[in-house]
Amino acid sequence: MRVLHQDRGAGEIKMMIETLDDLWHLYNIIDEGDMIISVTFRREEAKSDKIRAERAEKKRMVLGVRAEKIEFHETDSRLRILGVIEEGPQDVGSYHTLNLAEGDVVTVRKAEWTPLKLERVRRSVEDARRPRLLFVALDNDEATIAVARQFGMQEVARISASGSGKMYEQKGTDDFYPEIIDKVRQAAEPGVPLVVLGPGFAKEALVSLGKEKEPELFGRAHVYHTGQTGMAGIHELMKSGIGSETVQAPGPPRRPRRWRTFWSASPRMARWRTASPKWSGRPRPGRWTPCWS
Repeated sequence: MRVLHQDRGAGEIKMMIETLDDLWHLYNIIDEGDMIISVTFRREEAKSDKIRAERAEKKRMVLGVRAEKIEFHETDSRLRILGVIEEGPQDVGSYHTLNLAEGDVVTVRKAEWTPLKLERVRRSVEDARRPRLLFVALDNDEATIAVARQFGMQEVARISASGSGKMYEQKGTDDFYPEIIDKVRQAAEPGVPLVVLGPGFAKEALVSLGKEKEPELFGRAHVYHTGQTGMAGIHELMKSGIGSETVQAPGPPRRPRRWRTFWSASPRMARWRTASPKWSGRPRPGRWTPCWS
């Protein structure tokens, strides 16, 4: 998340959404009753001089909506905010839904910014600089590719060696490893560590072939043995505390610590840590003055 402007008197913070994680942070920042201002599309008002109204085209405009319902859609990479239009060139008093996505600019106006909410804004800015993790969990039959995000673990692909994989057509055994490498390349981002895990020797075979085809990506891959594969294997690795060095700065080897170094930076980062959809952790002491830098 990038903070573009803040106005203490008006209670406004203007932010640019840069990643899917930012949408998750906004979901926790925005409350019912907040004024949300962003660019959106809405049909023009119908002309009253026509006997039969024609379906008008949607026009680009800036609207301010008083939030009544906030929904985070992980699969669609969207944050939907439903409310009554209170600011804009037309349809004031009507309902409208803002669909926020990566690349959008949004202004959040609150009657009062609590330390908890300001801490969430600051954390969203810091999280933009914090590396995530790209996981590949596999055995001889199936591979799962997932990304660690602020809202939890997101499965992005599942590939089967001898059957139809999730999202993919049937693959032959000879295409299994090349297909995994291709999907990992598509999911990889600069600076994001790659972790390969699973039982047996399939993980070593994948890394060996990966170093030949994608040396920059697989050359620094971290390989771990787990008793399970798939998402269960990823969670097993996280709970074991092995692999925390993948998110530490380069330097002398350290004694492995629990994943707290990465996951505790955002108390609501993983869904399984709390059942409350709006719990945001304990705020740090601070004042309204900008808590980001």
